[in-house]
Order: sequence, then C-alpha cells, then structure tokens
Amino acid sequence: MRRVITSINANARLNRTRSETAQPPLIPTAGGAGGTTGGLRSSQESRSFPVSLAISWAARIVTNVSASVDRVRNDRSGNLTLTSRRQTGADVTFAFRLPLQLVPLRSDIRTSLRFNNTASTVCIQRAGTNDCIAVSDSRRREYNLNMDTEMPPNVSAGLSVGYVLTDDRHANRKFSQLVVTANVTMSFSAGEIR
Repeated sequence: MRRVITSINANARLNRTRSETAQPPLIPTAGGAGGTTGGLRSSQESRSFPVSLAISWAARIVTNVSASVDRVRNDRSGNLTLTSRRQTGADVTFAFRLPLQLVPLRSDIRTSLRFNNTASTVCIQRAGTNDCIAVSDSRRREYNLNMDTEMPPNVSAGLSVGYVLTDDRHANRKFSQLVVTANVTMSFSAGEIR
C-alpha cells in the first residue's frame, strides 16, 4: 500500500449557530405622545457541513477533493430569507520532467490543476404565505492550470491559464472569461562586497 499511497487526510465538520434578537415594544408616554406598540423579533440560524479529502501518492502526486453545504435561515417578524450555498472543488498537483532530447531543461515542471464549482440561491417567504420567491440564483465554474519551473542559472518561468463561467440565472445573464498569463523572471548580480 505504501508503494502507491503515502498519506491520506480526511476532515468532516458540522457547524450550527443560532442567534435571536428581541426589541421590546414602545410604550406611549404619559404626555400623550403616541408610540408604536408591539415588539420586534428576529432570529438567524446557519448550518454548514464541509468535508475534504487529501491523498498523497507515491509518484509525487497530491490530490484534494472538498465539498461544503451552507444554509442560512433568517426570520424577521415572520418574513423568512433562506440562503443556500453549495461548493465543490478538486485539484491535483504534480511535477514532471521533459526528455532532455526535446527540451534541455534540467528542472522539474511543477503543475497544478484546479476546479471549483459554486451555486448560491436566495429566496424570500413573506409572512402568511407558503411560497418562497427566488431573488437570486448564481452559478460559477472555474478551471485553472498553473505551471512553473527554473532554467538555471538565473531564469524562472511560469504559465497560468484560467477559465471562469458565471451564470446569473435570476438576471438571465451568462458570461465567461479566459485569462492566459505567462511570466519570465531573470535575476542578475554584479559587484563584490568587501
């Protein structure tokens, strides 16, 4: 088993928080200046369930998988706001070396691939009704590729490619972004400290 997998790390949590706020009613003053009677109450309850799994493979490959579900219930004077957010992600990190016959590069090329998917919805349920009216529904997918290496004696280079797809369904709007970044860093030193 150790020849294939060197370590496994798994985490899972369940978080729940609840808060309540009460505002006492306003009592009319003795001088006749009227006030508003009746108190205001609000409560907020949130639940989250994040899980993650990381595996280090013997071939210098590291993989990570994570997921989380967050739900928030906000009650203000009988009006409910329900928020739900789901997020999943995965990434793999490894290093490889090109054949010297093709590219005379003696350093490893460190590479990472990442994927993230997020979905968030918000709806409002007014007091006295059973229907929850959707006010927000957003989805986002993101793909990333990063590569970097050193070229001795004084040059390092990197390449990054990212693709993001955003879908705002409540606004009937969808757009994508493609970002490509390449960088080369050269370092020089001159002189002599005496």
